[in-house]
Amino acid sequence: MKKFFRRTLATLLIVAGIFLLTTVAHAEVQTYTSEGIYIMSKAETLEIAREKAKADAMRYACEQAGVFVKSVSRKKNSKLVEDEITTIASTVIKLVEEPHFFPLEEVDNLQGILIRVTIKAQIDSDDVLKWLEKDERERIALVSENEALRKANDEKDEQIAELKKELAAAKSAQEKERIRQEISDSERTYTGIGKHYMDESETAEISKERAKQRAIRDAQEKAGVYLTSFSRAAGVQLTADEISAVTANIIKVSDVKIEKELLYDGQIVLWTATVKVKINTDGIYDFIKRDDKATIVQKNNELREAIKRNDKQAEELKAKFKNSSRK
Repeated sequence: MKKFFRRTLATLLIVAGIFLLTTVAHAEVQTYTSEGIYIMSKAETLEIAREKAKADAMRYACEQAGVFVKSVSRKKNSKLVEDEITTIASTVIKLVEEPHFFPLEEVDNLQGILIRVTIKAQIDSDDVLKWLEKDERERIALVSENEALRKANDEKDEQIAELKKELAAAKSAQEKERIRQEISDSERTYTGIGKHYMDESETAEISKERAKQRAIRDAQEKAGVYLTSFSRAAGVQLTADEISAVTANIIKVSDVKIEKELLYDGQIVLWTATVKVKINTDGIYDFIKRDDKATIVQKNNELREAIKRNDKQAEELKAKFKNSSRK
């Protein structure tokens, strides 16, 4: 149904699915304009529906950017498999303008609201070349991470799509309310991935815990979209730092998975953690009422800065072993 609707929409609006490709700075930077759509049910929030429409547009931009990635890799005499091309395109492409959302449109035959957006994104050959310079193990890890994220997002989209079908077919008010609640619960569940390069002074347990905390932080950032929507609906405007702090305090972690990988002939240990988190919306109101919000935000910011410092040290450690292995 979605594919049929997309083809119909493309015919009616002309611009759907069309990319404007512009070459800048001697073919080193390429710009793509693409359109994304999402059919929002009444059980979904507008902010998250917009994010899904934007993700749809980014997928199409990344597909087109893959052609550019192939071209750059050929000049570098580097052979890439399809998963690598997808990973490079999706990780180095950048939005260069604020997304443009069109006015909402009722879609009676699909029982929902059409969210339509256009984006402009760029990909730089220098960023592609930097990716190609990574060692094989790191490239494999990045491709694996990107594939895991894609799979998790696809599974979530499929789950919501099935629930929306059930909602459309539901007869009783009780059944409709149950399905709406399931859709809402799905919106409040996020998957995060975190990596930690084990330091010589650390134990395995400490390293695994740090990878887990990074995965939780990754999921928290994704959950911030839902929190922004929820707080606005409640008539409360929260700053970006407050969003980050409150998200860290209102999630429940589940389904933790941690894997070990040896890099540079076993000289460096990489721990990768995958977690699922669910937002406790009651905690949002509790945070809003607290008198010590500023203290909570400050502590959360300090933790974020500590993670950044640790990440920088990890990169320096990687560079050290990478350079020594070349000698």
